[in-house]
Amino acid sequence: MSEIDRLKNELAEAVKNSEEYLNFIDCKNSLAENPDTQRIVDEMRRKNFELHNSEGFDNPFDTIDDISRKYEYVDAQDVASDFLKAELCLCRMVQDICKTIIEDIDFNLDFLK
Repeated sequence: MSEIDRLKNELAEAVKNSEEYLNFIDCKNSLAENPDTQRIVDEMRRKNFELHNSEGFDNPFDTIDDISRKYEYVDAQDVASDFLKAELCLCRMVQDICKTIIEDIDFNLDFLK
């Protein structure tokens, strides 16, 4: 096994043992106990993902407002709100890991600007 493979495995284990990931798993399991709420949360997540990864929206701010209004009751449900917060924390941690790696190597992403 190469050093990179060993370090990738160590990093994956460190993430799986992190407070952020363990909280995410707890919240994910709690949400799974409420299938109707999970379905709605997944629908909201899918629409949000599509919005951020598509150029097919005429006015993204209107779409964000529509999504926010349509799913505002989700935030009022602790199990859904807790899951979404935990997911965001985990995503931010993974983004930070990727950012650190990209910044520390000579990998030019200027073409994305």
